[in-house]
Amino acid sequence: RDEVSQLIVTFNTMLDEIEGTYGRLKTFVDDMMHDLVTPVQILEGYRQLIERHGKDDRIIDEFLEVSKVQLFRLKEMTTSLKAAFLVEKRRHVECAPASEITKRNVTYFRDLYPDIHFDASIQEDVTLPIEPMNLERIENILIDNAVRYGRDGGTIRIELAGSEFCVEDFGVGMLDAVSEGTNGSAKVPTQHGMESAGIGLKIVRRFSEEYGFRLDVQTRPGKGSRFSLVFPDSSNE
Repeated sequence: RDEVSQLIVTFNTMLDEIEGTYGRLKTFVDDMMHDLVTPVQILEGYRQLIERHGKDDRIIDEFLEVSKVQLFRLKEMTTSLKAAFLVEKRRHVECAPASEITKRNVTYFRDLYPDIHFDASIQEDVTLPIEPMNLERIENILIDNAVRYGRDGGTIRIELAGSEFCVEDFGVGMLDAVSEGTNGSAKVPTQHGMESAGIGLKIVRRFSEEYGFRLDVQTRPGKGSRFSLVFPDSSNE
């Protein structure tokens, strides 16, 4: 009986959540449609003017000026729509058991590269607001980069505590220091014959935009690199 009651409560909560999501989405779409109509009507009005009066320089100049403003508005609406989608997605994202995932990844890389010392400090019972599969993919990218660009037989430091996950190597570092947000590609010195690590970091950056965490990078050529994922503190939300 208690299990049935709990199931009913869970089901009702889920229905309320779906209804709330639908209501927020409908309101947003209604507002967006209303805002979209205005710039489209203005641009259409100038198009009809040009069609009626021909290529009048004054009208064309006005049209070009108005177009800049209205196209900027449309661009801002597109950005808002993307942001709203990401916020809604984060609202329902499950939390990944980060401690378990990190331990599993460390064990995997230790078995794969026995000549490298993996210095792991993993806090127990850490969860992070991201899909478990995506966290595993991100960790694999960062640890694999550290292996490839670290020193043979060297040390790779892996830390998980609170809302932060870090991977640090003491290898060749990167020529192009990737700033906060990882804009651009990260490349190691060409004399080491290694290819760009930019593709993997771009994947991590895409996930950072999707889930709202920050990717911090500290790197010095010849000294190594440290990559830190800093997730929003769920206790403050």
